[in-house]
Amino acid sequence: MAMHNQGQMKKSGKRHHPIRWILLIILLLVLLGGAYCGLTFYKEAKQVQAHEQKAISALQSVASQGNVANLINAQGDEGLKKLDSSISTAQSETKAAQTIAHGRLWAFASRIPFLRNDIVNVQGLTDIAHNLAADSLPQFTGIVQGLKGASFSSGNGELNLAPIMATGAKLTSVNASLQTQVAALNKLPQPRIPQIKKANQKASKAILGLSGKINTVTGLTNSLPSLLGVNGARSYLVIAQTSSEARSGGGLVGSVGTLKADKGVITIGAFHANSEFKNWGTVSNLVTPAQCQALVCDGYPWYGHYINDVSVNPNFPDTAALVKQMWNYQGFGDTTADGVISLDPVALQKIIRVTGNVTMGNGKVLTGQDTAQYLLNQVYIDVPVAYQNAYFESVVSQVTKNAFSHMTAKKMLQLADVMTESAQWRHLYVWSFHKEDLSALRQAGVTGEVNQESTVNATGIYNEEMIPSKMDWYIHRATTIKKTGSDPQGATYHVTSVVRNTLSPSVAPTLPKYITLHFDGQSRLRMYIYPPKGGHLSNVRFSNGTTLRSFPLDGRTIYRADPSTLMPGQSVTIDYDVTCAPGSSNLVLDQSPMGIEDPQVTYQY
Repeated sequence: MAMHNQGQMKKSGKRHHPIRWILLIILLLVLLGGAYCGLTFYKEAKQVQAHEQKAISALQSVASQGNVANLINAQGDEGLKKLDSSISTAQSETKAAQTIAHGRLWAFASRIPFLRNDIVNVQGLTDIAHNLAADSLPQFTGIVQGLKGASFSSGNGELNLAPIMATGAKLTSVNASLQTQVAALNKLPQPRIPQIKKANQKASKAILGLSGKINTVTGLTNSLPSLLGVNGARSYLVIAQTSSEARSGGGLVGSVGTLKADKGVITIGAFHANSEFKNWGTVSNLVTPAQCQALVCDGYPWYGHYINDVSVNPNFPDTAALVKQMWNYQGFGDTTADGVISLDPVALQKIIRVTGNVTMGNGKVLTGQDTAQYLLNQVYIDVPVAYQNAYFESVVSQVTKNAFSHMTAKKMLQLADVMTESAQWRHLYVWSFHKEDLSALRQAGVTGEVNQESTVNATGIYNEEMIPSKMDWYIHRATTIKKTGSDPQGATYHVTSVVRNTLSPSVAPTLPKYITLHFDGQSRLRMYIYPPKGGHLSNVRFSNGTTLRSFPLDGRTIYRADPSTLMPGQSVTIDYDVTCAPGSSNLVLDQSPMGIEDPQVTYQY
């Protein structure tokens, strides 16, 4: 009996031995198959990355990294061939990437939980990039190219608004489709694999940059006919701001003039220096108690009292309302302003680069390279104080006339680029008191609103000069915004801004008193820090230990810092953390305009 059982046990052991080997072989095959699939997936991912990089390069070359005006420069057969070649390259490369990303292996990988977000992100990105290259971009470039033969001048200085209106309707259709793709891009799940995340950021930046430019050009094109009086005469107040004496939303207002537009005919009226404005002796009834407390109505600069200081408030619609009220009080003439336009010397410099040099009465030729430096600094050395306001008025008047005369498609698109670039960093504003105009103006990004409910997610750093001087030409600000967290309840960022007085100590005593009041190059800055709409700030610090106070203002809590004194060569560093509202786009900076074109902002997302 014992022998029989032992034999059975031996037979049983022999029966199970092959099964173990089979299982081992199957496991080995699975591992080999997994390794093969993994290697194939890696190779295909590198191929997708290579195709997308070539596509991005082609897309950027179409519009010179978003400069729409350059599309009109595709002159002759050779230029058009290059344009068509770039679009064709973008189409073929995005299609190749799309085909790979939607293959069987990627479909299988998308079912793996820890890979799903990364795979869906890549698939969605290739779809959006191909739709942009195959549909939206060819339509857009076709519309722009179609403007070449259009006549924009009807003679006698009159603009022909018909082609502008027709172009606006076409752009609106293309832009609507494009913005649908942008909305889809913003809804893609966030990748976790570093390589995919980096590629996603690069592709998204290119797509959003180009789509943003097309969106703003569409808004500007649609706003022009109404602004230029296609439905009846329009009248605007034009304010000339000088950022060498800083205010939060621009600079000291040196003069105010008028511009009239009637069916494309532009007329520039007289300008009046700030010294001609009489004060009514009290703060304007347009200024709320909360604004008065936070922005200071009972001390220099006197917000709500004088035309000089209307830009203490960075929210331009409030500034525009104050300007109109103060203008009407003076009795200078027309009191029916339909809107307010603001320009500073940096905006003038950019416009002159498009419209041509301006020769002044003293023989000085203002160019697209030196206008800002001259009007914000050198003019206070070369021109007597009594003649400075007239000098500014002459520049604004000549530049405005040149901008609207001899209009061509190329010039119109160049000016559109200049307006959006200048408005982005607060060198130019356009506000209309007609509600029907605001949608297009907001789309164009020229309204200068701090309080607008929009997709823009911005923190603000604003400053104003506390010493009557022109020292802010020498004040430069360099800011870095670094993303520190991606919590669904609100992304977090750290902001570091260094504000520096760049004047040399040896030069300060040689400057006129009008530039540096005490001949020592001292700047005394009061600064404001604003959170993004729906977000909040924390850990706000100034390196010099200046006192901070918080104030409720227009639905958010802002911080005001006591004045910081900066002698030549000195600097102060501002640090703070930002928590944004859930679902917000990446945080950007809104800041008081400097006297230079480079905003000196670095984003680390």
